[in-house]
Amino acid sequence: TALLNLPPPSRPINVAVYKFPDLTGAFKPNERYADNSRAVTQGGAAIVADALNKAGHGAWFNVVEREGLKNLLRERQLIKDTYTALNQNPLDLIQPLEFAEYLIEGGVVSYDDSVTSGGVGASYLGVSGNVLYNKDLVTVALRLTSVRTGRVIISLTTSKTIYSLSVSGGLSKFVAVDDLLQFSVGVSKSEAAQIAVREGIEMAVYEFIQKGLNKGLWSQNDQPRPLYTSSVKPVAAPTQTSLGLKKSAY
Repeated sequence: TALLNLPPPSRPINVAVYKFPDLTGAFKPNERYADNSRAVTQGGAAIVADALNKAGHGAWFNVVEREGLKNLLRERQLIKDTYTALNQNPLDLIQPLEFAEYLIEGGVVSYDDSVTSGGVGASYLGVSGNVLYNKDLVTVALRLTSVRTGRVIISLTTSKTIYSLSVSGGLSKFVAVDDLLQFSVGVSKSEAAQIAVREGIEMAVYEFIQKGLNKGLWSQNDQPRPLYTSSVKPVAAPTQTSLGLKKSAY
């Protein structure tokens, strides 16, 4: 909600997301059999792009396509080839691709299983109950790199906990001298790792927006700055002096 309700900037910022890989090397924990499924989602880049598009209801960032750039270029080339064969101008259908001012990179860097676990249980007059909990930890790294200079301007990490809770209860009662009735019921609930990764990424995006404001990279009241500016000073036309000599004014 905090990311969605950010006040809009003075102008949207062009950013590109190439990859946001799973760097944990972790598989889903399982005590009964070998489970080769990954512990965290492999679609991190899509989640990052979605979080950037959500910032300030879409006012903060223009996310340019880079992960599927090969497909985009192929489709654009198909338009050009088709209209060239028809002796028509394709420029009315396609426009030059936008550049990115910053690269958003990083990844899911760690998945720590069972950081904390515990529980409590009790039994009285044949009635018993148990509550068990388990806490995992997902850590996400995010960095902002300037395309113009190649410098890593902002780098940060955020962590999100994943809770698992199990509740069970039982009843034991003698219905006859030698007959014991036992009844038990239980339920368990685990937070999805994908939700934890998404929340960690959204926290990181919100934090680097705030850091960018503090560093003066962007603001909410400045005029738009050009992406590329020339450092060459223009040379003025020569002027005539009273002595008949020429000089250049800069």
